[in-house]
Amino acid sequence: MNGPLNYYRTSKHRHEEEERAGLPANLSPSLPVLFMWGTADSTAVPTVIEKSRKFITRLQDVAFEGRGHWLMVEAKDEITEKVLSWLRDLTRQPAKL
Repeated sequence: MNGPLNYYRTSKHRHEEEERAGLPANLSPSLPVLFMWGTADSTAVPTVIEKSRKFITRLQDVAFEGRGHWLMVEAKDEITEKVLSWLRDLTRQPAKL
């Protein structure tokens, strides 16, 4: 679990790094977003995901039945295949600006 936990341990550093790089605070609403979540994860509930669609117009969510918060640990092969499939689909579609 060291790898997944490091994401949270470095959040302050990543934020400062993004500020130094001058990254925009707001991303384009047309940016495609893939959100994968486990139905057994209490931090990702369907009502919040649905509310996100108001702000993220190209949100595609994928629920992994019975999986929890650590999807890459619990379902790495399924996650990898889904990401690859999503990226292939994106490259087949004309860009939306």
